[in-house]
Amino acid sequence: MRLHWNEYLSEMLGTAILLFFGTSVIVMNFGDSSPIKPLISDQNARILLTGLLFAGTASLVAISPFGKLSGGHLNPSLTLSFWLLNKMHHRDLIGYVIFQFVGGVLGSISNDCLGQRILECKRRFDPTRSGNFSLTSVC
Repeated sequence: MRLHWNEYLSEMLGTAILLFFGTSVIVMNFGDSSPIKPLISDQNARILLTGLLFAGTASLVAISPFGKLSGGHLNPSLTLSFWLLNKMHHRDLIGYVIFQFVGGVLGSISNDCLGQRILECKRRFDPTRSGNFSLTSVC
């Protein structure tokens, strides 16, 4: 019984990268303080932009060394499809799916942490507030 740890880790990293950039694009296009909203007021155009950037990120991750090593599934439904077509062993199905979920959680949490850190930096460096402020204590 041989487990393919490198492939599982590649799936985890690929999925984390996809979710990190994907959720960043969503926040960038639809967040409360979105810099894109004033530039592209049409919501349908922003949805299209989000889809294009999300798909582009997925494509780049799939052709990256991570994707080449693992097959670039990046999605449990795609992994399940490969398994149903007998293109992978059931042990690999379990490993891929677990590591994809872990990667998705890591990518989303990383985005959330980075976003909150950026907001904290903005609050501390708000020139409209009076008093002393320092970026070094947060950033």
